[in-house]
Amino acid sequence: MHTVAALFVSLTMAVALLPASSQAELLRLKYNELQIKDYDEMREMVEAQILKAKNISIQSEEEGDPESGDQPAIDALTKALKIIFSRPDKDNMVAKLAPGVKKELMNYNAYTDALNGIATDAIASLEMKKLPVVYRATSIFVLENLMSEIRPELVESQELFSIVKKIKKAEIEITKDVRNHRKLTGMYNTTSPSETASKIVGKVKKRRKKLQKKKDKQK
Repeated sequence: MHTVAALFVSLTMAVALLPASSQAELLRLKYNELQIKDYDEMREMVEAQILKAKNISIQSEEEGDPESGDQPAIDALTKALKIIFSRPDKDNMVAKLAPGVKKELMNYNAYTDALNGIATDAIASLEMKKLPVVYRATSIFVLENLMSEIRPELVESQELFSIVKKIKKAEIEITKDVRNHRKLTGMYNTTSPSETASKIVGKVKKRRKKLQKKKDKQK
């Protein structure tokens, strides 16, 4: 018992010593817990992270070093965005909650970086076959919601488009346990995010070609 307790304390201390950005990557959410939360409950979770970011910023300014609070604040806002993306979007919760977080991240010029970090973390989680199935299943929702959220901007934004191309390149394979878990908890059909990304990339390229031809004709 003492050995287990000591190990737990050691791990807790190790996490505490990690940079804030690394701690953010350790965030693990369960879609089956988040999907039963209503709008007010989700908003409360998200606003708690926004308030945390603002308090960090205020504190760093009071201490005379405003920039020192930027990354911890960005980490809190990134966590808020990940919370939003980590549940099924049957009730359009992403559209209701994401814009406020996006606005805050844009103030730090960190929106794209936050999305890229969330996508990278989700892809890595899906590659960890020993990770409990609920976390891998949640990562599918994260990538689905992320791509859906940024899709309207992909024709114009090369940076956001590169995130979708990275998801495509990952060639994510859906394991049987993940597929079954999503089906049993909500009858969710599961397609590899890489397949979805591939279709989006193809459509964006076609749209860009059409726009370019139109511009060429106008010259």
